[in-house]
Amino acid sequence: MLVVAVAILAGTSVYAQGNMRDVVYLKNGGMVKGIIVEQVPGVSIKLQTSDGSLFVYKFEEIEKMTKEQYAAAELKSPGLAWALSFFIPGAGQMYNGQVGKGVAMLVGSAVCLGVGAAIGEGGAVTIIGLVGHVGIWAWSQIDAYNTAKKINLGSGMLSLNFGDGTLLTLRPDVSVVNVPVASGRPVLASGLNLSLSF
Repeated sequence: MLVVAVAILAGTSVYAQGNMRDVVYLKNGGMVKGIIVEQVPGVSIKLQTSDGSLFVYKFEEIEKMTKEQYAAAELKSPGLAWALSFFIPGAGQMYNGQVGKGVAMLVGSAVCLGVGAAIGEGGAVTIIGLVGHVGIWAWSQIDAYNTAKKINLGSGMLSLNFGDGTLLTLRPDVSVVNVPVASGRPVLASGLNLSLSF
């Protein structure tokens, strides 16, 4: 069990450093991050986001373009995070990059099992130890699944891969829209952008 935890810990600590990505600021107030894969000078750019989606913007839509350095954080699979915590409490947290929390859950679960086994059968302490283990085990699964989803949303998207190249992507979107209001000023609108690629 410890070997598996160390392997997961090693896998989650590998991050690409020094990565650069393009940031395109739009005149409507939007911003898109990715890599410019094609540029037609004075006409348009084609930008690919981290989920593989391609967007084309005309130069008259663009306010400015910059580059930024970032530590590449891969998208997490909520299902895999849940499965890891199902078999080893805390392993899903380690997969998500929350090593301290994962180790605490693993140690807490082992202590509860150890207390339950050391006291023997039938005692109140044994029942408390087993209930503690089951509680940590269940909490680990729920937390791992929800945290993986939050990581994906925090990186700007939530992607569901249905196989055969079909990808459903949900990402937050904020833009300035002209809505007829009493003040006559543009309104900042937020929502979700849903895209399906196949």
